[in-house]
Amino acid sequence: MSLLDDVISGKQLGQGWQGLEDMDTGKQYAGLLKRYEDAYKLVAPFRTGEGHIALQLLKALTVDCPTWDGENLAMDKAVPYGFVREGQNSIYRHIMACMKIVEDGPPTPPKQGGNANG
Repeated sequence: MSLLDDVISGKQLGQGWQGLEDMDTGKQYAGLLKRYEDAYKLVAPFRTGEGHIALQLLKALTVDCPTWDGENLAMDKAVPYGFVREGQNSIYRHIMACMKIVEDGPPTPPKQGGNANG
């Protein structure tokens, strides 16, 4: 069983109200941990030498190119082209955001059961 499974199942939650607070904290942590794990899987290929080269090529083909071509395309074609290009750019931006998540490291597990009243 993984750490994520333990958090979701509520293992070792505090008693009473503290247990409910721990459960909310556990769900938040589980979400952060899943986000980190997903980001790690996505960026793993880009963290190699060849992957870094591929990422630079993706950047050159997407965000380094204009998204609007009003001079060479008629308006009815230029607008959809711009939306498609922004969609392509968002893929590169998402990969870079995931790189940052992975570089920041996994989330810190929450401390549970720290009720000061009991």
